[in-house]
Amino acid sequence: HPWSWHPFAGRGAKVIGIDASAHVIERAWQQLATSHNQQNLSITYRHGREEDLLAMFDEASFDGVYTQRLLEHVDSPRDTISRLAHLVKVEQGKIVIAEPDWGTYIIDHPNRVLAQKVERLFREQVANPFIGRKLRRLLREAGLTRLALRAVPVVFVDPDASGLAIAIRDFVD
Repeated sequence: HPWSWHPFAGRGAKVIGIDASAHVIERAWQQLATSHNQQNLSITYRHGREEDLLAMFDEASFDGVYTQRLLEHVDSPRDTISRLAHLVKVEQGKIVIAEPDWGTYIIDHPNRVLAQKVERLFREQVANPFIGRKLRRLLREAGLTRLALRAVPVVFVDPDASGLAIAIRDFVD
């Protein structure tokens, strides 16, 4: 979500948001323009693909890297993690990765058959639907050893409030 970086910028960080979708970048700029708290925020959005990160930025050029729902979409999460590790400063750099595990998502709906179909639909729409459970191993294999991992169960109850209804419409369209 393009607005996820706002809290970092609010603490004085220079934030560069990157997404492969020009539509997402456009929406992020629009959200920033309408924000009541945009004063003195150093936020820039750029169109780009994760495969091109090392060409876009020098190694060890960031204090931290934050990704959300990136690894579920890439061809090689292992390669992506390696690229992210090259971007952060050695020793003090931090990488924060927020990824779903579509095998653990729960949709609480009276029509259980429909809920299971939607759950399956989401699992089939991404390259790595079970990336959440693989993160620890992949991070360790990349040489990242100071890890703090937290699993957060997600239960969809209100499709409109959670954005699930919009996502389903997007899949159908």
